[in-house]
Amino acid sequence: MADDFALTFSRQMALPVDVWVASHGGQYDLASKHKPGQAYSPEAFVDPIGFQKKVARLEQLYLTQLARERSLSAK
Repeated sequence: MADDFALTFSRQMALPVDVWVASHGGQYDLASKHKPGQAYSPEAFVDPIGFQKKVARLEQLYLTQLARERSLSAK
């Protein structure tokens, strides 16, 4: 299973993402991209760097947790 998660992160980093949205606004920082009452602008959602940063952050959290669990199972 750990290998499958690692593969998911590497595949996500390889995706040619330009427009990035997710099921929850907090996942793609909606509050900074669109304010209530603001005119709609699709360009506000073009954020390939933000996507890669988010994936890298989540991968690091995963690797930290994986290392923690492996160290506990080695005891």
